[in-house]
Amino acid sequence: MEPSLRAAIDRIPVPHDQARVLDAGCGPGGVFPIWAARLGSTGTITGVDGSEAHLAAAQHLVERHGLQDVVRLQVADLTQDLPLPPNAFDAVWIADVIYPSDFADPVVLTQRLGTVLKPGGTLAIFYGNWLRPLFLPGYARLEHLICATKEFAYADTRAWEGALHPEMAAAWMRAAGLHDVHVDVLPSRHEQPLPAQVRAYLGQHALPNYYGQPLLSHGHRVGLTEADRQLWQQLTDPTAATYILDQPDYYCIASALLVTGRKP
Repeated sequence: MEPSLRAAIDRIPVPHDQARVLDAGCGPGGVFPIWAARLGSTGTITGVDGSEAHLAAAQHLVERHGLQDVVRLQVADLTQDLPLPPNAFDAVWIADVIYPSDFADPVVLTQRLGTVLKPGGTLAIFYGNWLRPLFLPGYARLEHLICATKEFAYADTRAWEGALHPEMAAAWMRAAGLHDVHVDVLPSRHEQPLPAQVRAYLGQHALPNYYGQPLLSHGHRVGLTEADRQLWQQLTDPTAATYILDQPDYYCIASALLVTGRKP
């Protein structure tokens, strides 16, 4: 959620003037406005992504926010050497990108990103959308089981375990030769009345997809019972009086992982 994203970007050291930041795997450019506010009028952001469709969406965002003088976009396949000069950026930001299904060896990619950092520059690896959230207050047992189904789903589709798991990003950085490696966990908390964008995220994405899909496909592997499934339906049916997002004391907490390292 956005508060943890903003907090993460605020923690990354950059020069006060003419800072250069690389957003590796920038997707549709959702963090460009946040980075632009962080860097001020003299900073620049280079966004690279392997998807031309993502970059087209990012270009629309750049124009909508008037960031044409701040953001430069470029096609780049992160599985290959980057078409960028070495020692060029004060910070490299990569968010929700490094998964073993896409990168067989995260250390190799981490080394590749370190190459384009200036000496003393910071690499920031951010994961914002999966770290054991609290979306079902009062139903800890059910939520614990659902989170376990998610890990089964990730293990099946992304093959992450042990050294390949995103929780090991600090080890990737040390293996890539970065120094001063630091791990932060950054929470976002919201309570009633929920901001419209938070309610939309929870109701349209997090509950039906992020939780609901692995529950249906992997619930049997963690012992979810028919009673558990019925409880889930009661809590997540927007037409029911038991819909959890309509409860007056509802709140949610999501935690993001930020790992930073400095190029010597």
